Amino acid sequence: MGLSTLTSGGAPTLARNSVIVVIPVYDGHAHVVESVNAALEHTATDVPFCIINDASTDPQIRTFVEELGQSGTLEHDLYYIEHDTNVGLVANCNEAFELFAPADVVLLNSDCVVSVGWLEAMRAAAASDARVATVSVMANSATILSIPERNEPTGGLPEGLTLGEAAERVNESSLRIRPEIPTAIGHCVLIRRSALELVGPFDLIFSPGYGEEVDFSQRCVVVGLKHILADDVYVLHHGGVSFGERRKQLQHCRDTIVANRYPWFLETVHQMQVRTEGPLDSALLNASLGLRRPRVTIDGAGLNASRTGTQLHTLGVIWSLARSGQVELRVLVPTPLDAEVAKLLAGFDSVELLPDDEVDEETEKSDLVHRPFQFIKPSELQFLQRLGHRLVVSQLDQIAFHNASYFESATAWFEYRQTTIDALANVDLALFISQHSADDAIANGLIDADRAEVIHLGVEQLIPIPDRPPVAPPGIEQIAGAPFVLCLGTNFSHKNRVFAIRLLAALRELGWDGWLVFAGPHAASGTSEDAEQAELDADPGNAVRVVDLGPVEEAEKLWLLANTAAVIYPTTHEGFGLVPFEAAAAGAPSIFASHTSLAELFPQELAVITAWDEKETARATLPLLTAGPEREQQVSAVLAAGAALTWPAYGANLLDAYRAMLELPSSAYSLLTRQGQGAVSREGYWLVGPEGLLETRYERPLLAISSRPALAFIFLRPLEWGYRAMYTISRLLRPGKGAHDREQGDQPAGRSTVKR
Repeated sequence: MGLSTLTSGGAPTLARNSVIVVIPVYDGHAHVVESVNAALEHTATDVPFCIINDASTDPQIRTFVEELGQSGTLEHDLYYIEHDTNVGLVANCNEAFELFAPADVVLLNSDCVVSVGWLEAMRAAAASDARVATVSVMANSATILSIPERNEPTGGLPEGLTLGEAAERVNESSLRIRPEIPTAIGHCVLIRRSALELVGPFDLIFSPGYGEEVDFSQRCVVVGLKHILADDVYVLHHGGVSFGERRKQLQHCRDTIVANRYPWFLETVHQMQVRTEGPLDSALLNASLGLRRPRVTIDGAGLNASRTGTQLHTLGVIWSLARSGQVELRVLVPTPLDAEVAKLLAGFDSVELLPDDEVDEETEKSDLVHRPFQFIKPSELQFLQRLGHRLVVSQLDQIAFHNASYFESATAWFEYRQTTIDALANVDLALFISQHSADDAIANGLIDADRAEVIHLGVEQLIPIPDRPPVAPPGIEQIAGAPFVLCLGTNFSHKNRVFAIRLLAALRELGWDGWLVFAGPHAASGTSEDAEQAELDADPGNAVRVVDLGPVEEAEKLWLLANTAAVIYPTTHEGFGLVPFEAAAAGAPSIFASHTSLAELFPQELAVITAWDEKETARATLPLLTAGPEREQQVSAVLAAGAALTWPAYGANLLDAYRAMLELPSSAYSLLTRQGQGAVSREGYWLVGPEGLLETRYERPLLAISSRPALAFIFLRPLEWGYRAMYTISRLLRPGKGAHDREQGDQPAGRSTVKR
């Protein structure tokens, strides 16, 4: 072990299948010292090193090597070559290839710093397949292998991490996919002797450097070899030290040579950069997530609607992720955003709001986009593809999938069913809020079990209690303070409000002198309105005790829950079942049946409704309508069932599901919806889809114009230009927006849309 100076013609004897680390050097003393010391420290002592000093102008380089040899601490064989004149990187590498045959060669840039286990992992990757010609590694600055910002080299380590910590995180998060890449990346690359023997050394036309590894790599590809990434290795690459200001000029010249020789190469690299599926994508994503938090976009575009279960679920997802502090969170919001919703979202720390009318091709993609409710239109799938590399959907239930009456026409229902089929076939992960819903989707072939995850919702209050106290809703005064039972929810048929009317009659037959109060929106279709009216018409005496308040505000709902004798929840099909928990929180018992999701949330003995027999149900209900042990026990049991159903627990489970999904290759989603692959855009669907805005009489003239370039230029281009001008002006005139844009005008350009 020690330092040996090699002269022309002198070379050590190395065995085949051994490896030597070669570090070409030209000036950059500080980086050389850092690189060499780190490599010696973190490489097995039986691995030799060679430093090739290519006529550096800085005498400190030689001094450093000499002092290293004299230190008495050198545990490796270290060979030193010094040139009298600068011959360039390509010649240096070829010299090493020849001198150290038949060993494999690792080329390590003098501005590259390695860490524990780096070479062992590279050699393991090289041995994984006889076709492997080269093995490259990830770094902060490594072109298409850059992490944590994919395709976007950065100047140093992730904030707060040492190289050792960063490398360990990457190693621990690695799936060891060892994906194929289009070319070796030269900052740190292992070149197998078999490849050198098959295609020869670097081409001196690329001297002094840049492009030589690309040319070599393509020659290997042509003869059937391949290049892979050791996706468990991360190094620090300072970048651009060797060639300084000459770098851009050299790179442009060498790129031209490569493009002429291998016309497929540049497009291959581009496709590798933008792909959001496949082994390389998975490897880079997992490595990046070892160094930074996941970037998540939540589709909150429906948050301006009334406070239904869907909106509460969306807020719960946002709340749980924001409070976890474990993701970089962005929320897609409607324009304009409701003031109350805006106030709620402002309470979530570090959440970026993205207005839905600002989404375009330049919008930066998150690692994943999560839609907390199911898809309605085919175009929504492609629209969300603009926001994330992976797609997660919360499929709350399949109620509408099974029930045609909820649609205005059979065509609309079939379109919805096909949308559900297509969406679930192409998302990366489908989340369900009950096992029943998940089992139903799997049984109907909508989703594979390995891409379905069940996470029960949190049941605690998320929306702040209004500043004003609970207030009696208009219309409740007609019951004149009499006792009442409350039925909450939209008047969809599966909410089974007809049974609530029958139950009221049965309770009155048992002597209970109370009322039935309905509270909730009225849907446009698929309702029980006619059936309810028929039931009321058949029993006028019962009908006069039924009050329908329609939709109520939050303060009004709180008053109803605080004053009701019980909440009747006769639903026949639920994705989750939040109402009993809301009732118990207000001290009210619930009247429900044990089926679908309710059967997994509550012990069967808590179910009061039996076989949809209103008379038997009335007998079981009556003791719950007044204070007493049975009422208290039922309320306590419901609260106990919900004790573990918290939004923090939901958030923890959601993050686990995200992480597991991100470790897997992407689904076919990104392939099917990629622009140019035949998918109909959101705007196109609005124009020509079911109930589209474009009238049939305009279709043929527009087709004729579109199919003739000259006519399209005359008639359609002005429309496009006018739209773009109006869009730009409207954004500048938006309150607070124009000033912000102008303030940001001198800032650096945003991140690339293809980065991670």
